Amino acid sequence: MRTMRPFLLLLFFLVGTVPAVRADYSLFGDAALRGVVSDPGTGDSFLSESLLVNGDHTIAFSWGEARLRHSLELVSAPASSGGAWEELVHSVYQADIAWYPADSLTIKSGRHQLGWGMGYAFFPTDTFHPERDPEGSVRGFDGASLSWIAAPDWTLTGALRIDEAVQYGGADWWSEFRYALYLNGYLGGVEAAMSGVWQAGEVPDPGAGISFQLLGSVISAEAAVDAFSAGIERSFHGERLSLVVLAEYLWDDGEHRLYPMLSIELDGAFGTDHSALIDPADGSGEYSHSIWWSNRDGLELSAEAGWGLGELYGGAWSAALQAKIYF
Repeated sequence: MRTMRPFLLLLFFLVGTVPAVRADYSLFGDAALRGVVSDPGTGDSFLSESLLVNGDHTIAFSWGEARLRHSLELVSAPASSGGAWEELVHSVYQADIAWYPADSLTIKSGRHQLGWGMGYAFFPTDTFHPERDPEGSVRGFDGASLSWIAAPDWTLTGALRIDEAVQYGGADWWSEFRYALYLNGYLGGVEAAMSGVWQAGEVPDPGAGISFQLLGSVISAEAAVDAFSAGIERSFHGERLSLVVLAEYLWDDGEHRLYPMLSIELDGAFGTDHSALIDPADGSGEYSHSIWWSNRDGLELSAEAGWGLGELYGGAWSAALQAKIYF
């Protein structure tokens, strides 16, 4: 089990503060029961079960807010799957305090994320965050940031990341600090961004990105020194049917990746999603398909299937059933 002491200290602070600011406390989240049959590509499949609870706590003050996003997952496999085992995993995605000293200034400290990049699946200019995904359900960086609304349509953010220095712990630990500047805004109908990431003794990583609408589609692109991505998204929203089609391409230091995605939603109660991460050179990749149904009471049922093709992913597959309740 991962250490939970820092989280417990913060949770104690949050819960202890709730009675004093009860009207300003909010909690959102979900609980999911999931069963998965999978084969990592060895020809031996096994069954696992998990219970995952996600929580998003926010306490609002007159001067700012404190926020905690985390999950607790219990994963187990029966003896018929090759040996009984259980694991309790706690993950903290965000645990920060935000201070708003002026309408145009935001100061954050703790674990958090910056709104960085134009893409959906690929973020070649982002060498600052430890992880990224489209939904933001991964941990942020540990450190501090200051955001300044320099003009009505432009925001400049400076950030300091310290978690690598804390883990390193050497005599020159300060050299592991990572710094970033991110400027984003609008030039007419074009969203633009410029960024820079640097660390002592390393070459700075500059980057730039744009996003704009063309003939009803959203075009996006990002470029770094040794990586480039481009994507196109087209969406349709009717009275009952919503459809999103997306494709992104990544070139990263000589390697190519393609990410297509199709999402269909009917009446807000039924949907199906299909995506893949493909190497165009040989067609190898990971493929994922899912369907889901939900009602107005916060219950969602879903089924998922995924498999791999090619030398790197070939033979791996998984199938899952899930029941989720939102609260």
